[in-house]
Amino acid sequence: MSYRAVIESVANLNPVAKTITLRRPDNFRFLPGQHVMFRIDGEPRPFTMTSSPNDMKRLEFGIKRVGGFTKKTHELKPGDEIEIIGPLGTFYFDDKTEDGLVFIAGGSGITPFISMLRYIEDNELKNKVTVIYSNKTSREIMFLGELELIKEKGIITEIVYTVTRDDPDWSGQRGRVSRKMIEDNVKEPQKKVYFICGPPEFEQAVSSILREMQIRRKRVKTAAWG
Repeated sequence: MSYRAVIESVANLNPVAKTITLRRPDNFRFLPGQHVMFRIDGEPRPFTMTSSPNDMKRLEFGIKRVGGFTKKTHELKPGDEIEIIGPLGTFYFDDKTEDGLVFIAGGSGITPFISMLRYIEDNELKNKVTVIYSNKTSREIMFLGELELIKEKGIITEIVYTVTRDDPDWSGQRGRVSRKMIEDNVKEPQKKVYFICGPPEFEQAVSSILREMQIRRKRVKTAAWG
């Protein structure tokens, strides 16, 4: 379904990403992790809500600038109106899931997990979450402060940040997501439900690692739409 939505605010999230908040259209419903299409100048692109479905007043998006279309989103101003199409996608958290969760994100692939984490917190669900979050450099980490706050609240039990390129300002973990990284930080890995979101090659590589670990396919969910 198509909706017209008004931009409420645009704010810097990090040096390469912005938080864009829309006034939530009436009767718009979505599940945590789903996305919409932004249509700007007749051209559609997918973006995932970072807001919780429980927030009935606004829809929030974390958008990293990676090309011409995302440049247009960064140039939006409060009061502008855009078309959104959705909600779309089968990559979402079902609150009937009572198992522990592992969120593995590459770059802006963290966005559906922010919605899921906010939803888990809003509804005081019992799921405990491990987050493994890969970026090219530390300056590209999105929602760092919020992730740390959620960890303080005990919803996130383990969080690993890793960077894949030379970064003299970074003293944390380095390298791509690996089997060792998962096994070192995920207790009882066979009992967890895994969500993977990032570029297609990232999702494929992590899915392959989980197959090697003999994680059952029904316990692995990928965003797939890229």
